[in-house]
Amino acid sequence: MTEIGNRLGQAHVYLGVAKCWLLQKEFDKALESLQRAQELADGMGNKLCTLKVHCLREGIYRNLKQQEDLREEVVKFLQCVEELELYCGMCGESIGDRNQKLQALPCSHIFHL
Repeated sequence: MTEIGNRLGQAHVYLGVAKCWLLQKEFDKALESLQRAQELADGMGNKLCTLKVHCLREGIYRNLKQQEDLREEVVKFLQCVEELELYCGMCGESIGDRNQKLQALPCSHIFHL
């Protein structure tokens, strides 16, 4: 990915590596991978990738019981949700913070089932 300059691909690789470290309970290594993914996402202005980084960091800080860092990541995650306008077109609840089945209306609004 580096050779061809695919920064989005690199960011996704770092996210995947972080998930692998999480499964092995190697939280420091996961945070390092997430930092690299965050730098790439910021460089591209990719807010969806940034959202994923904050979501994974939130889980790490929750496991480590680091309340200050957890609170900071929750705020950043919710800011990303708001910036991306990830809200249900029917009820107004946020979407994207957990796995849900989604549907699109003909007007391109999204709602969850």
